[in-house]
Amino acid sequence: MVNPAGSGPGGAAPPGPQPAPSWWSTWGLFLVVTGIGWLPLPMVTMWGWVVLGGAHGVFWGGNPPLAGLGTLMWAASALLLVGPGCLASSRLWPLKHRLMVAAPVGAAWFALGRFVLPAPGVPGSIRSTTDALAPLLLG
Repeated sequence: MVNPAGSGPGGAAPPGPQPAPSWWSTWGLFLVVTGIGWLPLPMVTMWGWVVLGGAHGVFWGGNPPLAGLGTLMWAASALLLVGPGCLASSRLWPLKHRLMVAAPVGAAWFALGRFVLPAPGVPGSIRSTTDALAPLLLG
């Protein structure tokens, strides 16, 4: 006969303290997944910058920059920057906290790469906009 209290002969042992999770299950997996997820980040970031004209405002062979492709490359770069860490940290923090960090960091990375870094003459770059507005505002 099973003891309803759960202890004694034939009954389950009472629940005791749970062992602490190992370092690997909390932080190790997070670091490995994030590190592997960041491997394509430098390449995608570099291609986004090159496609948007780099420092000279022209693509390869003197062709004009490809604003649409450059925008997609910088969006992919922003997702690669915050995505692996956000996905791999599901055991460490709730989704709301992860998104409170990932969304502004990803948006700032995208805005920096797409609008600030491109050379003047690239459609949508801040430098080309200020170059166009300066004569109008300064007279």
